[in-house]
Amino acid sequence: MPAMQDILMYAIIFGLGIALVSLFFYRKDQQRILVLSEQLFTSLGLAVSILKEKGKVKNVIISFSPITMDGFCASLGVELIDAQRKIKQLDISHLIDKPLPYHTWQINVNIKTLIDFATLQKYIEDQEFSLQSFRFVTETKTGKKFKSHELAFNEYWHLFKIDSGQYN
Repeated sequence: MPAMQDILMYAIIFGLGIALVSLFFYRKDQQRILVLSEQLFTSLGLAVSILKEKGKVKNVIISFSPITMDGFCASLGVELIDAQRKIKQLDISHLIDKPLPYHTWQINVNIKTLIDFATLQKYIEDQEFSLQSFRFVTETKTGKKFKSHELAFNEYWHLFKIDSGQYN
């Protein structure tokens, strides 16, 4: 009789193992949107997110939420920042899926634009600049600039928000 209990216990453990492995692969195959930077200014809301598919970053999503009529974006760029805090401006309008400016007369709408992550990373890393971090910069029709938090590339996280190191 003890042999039957052992077989039953092994079958239960094996079944739980298969269930856990299938749950892991099911969760890994889903698309996930993770917010990296979210800023709310007086005339514009700016958010930078990533779309992960099968555990890898596929797209960078930049969301604009104009709060006033002055908050409509006319251009999108990147500020490259090195260790000495020197800044180099790059225009990335050729990498986005929709051309700027967006022609809409509604305020408080969420406008999203996609950038392929691999293309963005290659474009930034191909610049002759000792990159430490970067941030997305958008400019409105009136010339006002809005900036995201500083972001950086990493082998493990791919793209992440840098910790400022300043507390209290």
